[in-house]
Amino acid sequence: MYDGKRLIQRYNYIVYHFENGGRYFWARAYLDDAGKVALYGPFGSRDAKQPLSGALDEDVLAYLRRRFRKVETLSGGGYVTVR
Repeated sequence: MYDGKRLIQRYNYIVYHFENGGRYFWARAYLDDAGKVALYGPFGSRDAKQPLSGALDEDVLAYLRRRFRKVETLSGGGYVTVR
């Protein structure tokens, strides 16, 4: 993000998209803390992103756990580590 020609904010991250069993999840990992990822969902679809009730997808979690030491999700009180 620039203010004129001066850089004031820099974000370097990777976004993952998952669709499994009719549910959509996405995750974001900032490269300055590459051992941690935040997972969001489930949603009805990638376009609508209407929240669905239900648990996190175990296949998605298994994939993320192979890559990241810490997987977090957003709850009402902030980010919590997924066990």
